[in-house]
Amino acid sequence: NIYFYILPAIIAFTFFTGCSKKNNGTTVTPTLTAIAISGITSTTASGGGNISSDGGATVTARGLCWGTSSSPMVTLATKTSDGTGSGSYTSSMTGLLPGTTYFVRGYATNSAGTAYSAELTFTTLANVTTPTLTATAISGITNTTASGGGNISSDGGATVTARGLCWGTSSGPTVTLNTKTSDGTGSGSYTSSMTGLLPGTTYFVRVYATNSVGTVYSAELTFTTSFAIGNSYGGGIVAYILQLGDPGYSATVQHGLIASPSDQSTSANIVWWNGSFVIDATGTAIGTGLANTNAIIAAQGSGTYAASICRSLTLGGNTDWYLPSKDELNQLYINKIAISGFVSNYYWSSSAAPIDGAWIQDFSSGLQVGLPQNYAYHVRAVRAF
Repeated sequence: NIYFYILPAIIAFTFFTGCSKKNNGTTVTPTLTAIAISGITSTTASGGGNISSDGGATVTARGLCWGTSSSPMVTLATKTSDGTGSGSYTSSMTGLLPGTTYFVRGYATNSAGTAYSAELTFTTLANVTTPTLTATAISGITNTTASGGGNISSDGGATVTARGLCWGTSSGPTVTLNTKTSDGTGSGSYTSSMTGLLPGTTYFVRVYATNSVGTVYSAELTFTTSFAIGNSYGGGIVAYILQLGDPGYSATVQHGLIASPSDQSTSANIVWWNGSFVIDATGTAIGTGLANTNAIIAAQGSGTYAASICRSLTLGGNTDWYLPSKDELNQLYINKIAISGFVSNYYWSSSAAPIDGAWIQDFSSGLQVGLPQNYAYHVRAVRAF
């Protein structure tokens, strides 16, 4: 019977063929996807891939490959090697050119060959430099505050992470000083407020901006804070600020009088002088006190009297103190609360009065009268600024 011979052959063929497929299953290349490109700078970028199937054989190489033409391959030198096996991995691309478009593919290799992900593209940032900026004019200047700001016209190709003003009493202030403002991030214009300044002081100011390359500064600006009556300054206290019409007034630079912090007659009242009338000490206006004082001392010599003890005073390293004139003394009276330290009594001026007298002022009522020079009253020295 023919079936007697054919059936065993068919069974045997089927048996051995089935065993061959089981022991030698078909191996294919891996299956993978690329991870989105991130962290792009002018010369670097990050990426990676995820191998969801090894294709039936161990993945022996994986990474990214890239180039400036489409469909980069592992034959290029521009590739990463990111270990072996399935799963996700990350890659860092370095040595890139600024402002250049790149084509990227993830790759994975097993015994069946190399597979590639779908292609991604990205463009590196333009070459990064420090920001470009200018300072705006200083405004709103008071005795302790001022306003300024800047405009960042270019971030240099990288985000501005810090910006503001820095200032000091020496040229070339930097962000290492505590005297600076922090005015946000990014390009564009901004304003800054400088506080805690000293009256009558010249400051140097620069705008700054920082990005990943470093910190850059604007051209330097200078300004001088104003004075306010009652401010400590120049060894004493600001007592009067010259007004329009006063001798020595300036619209751009403040001038005025500084009073010593306390009386020069605290232990005992002081005489104006026991001698004769001083003809050259008759000035009464603001600005005449120093000339009066010098004239009195030239005529009378040294001694313990009002003009002499004022002229010999040294405070804050300053030696140009003098006895105020009649009108200068009146400004001390008007501003006596801000200046402080006065007693409710008479004070000498350096202005001689008719009939061997000198002008005094009552710091209770404000009355000014001429009294004999050998009377003893209080004394407060002043100096000009």
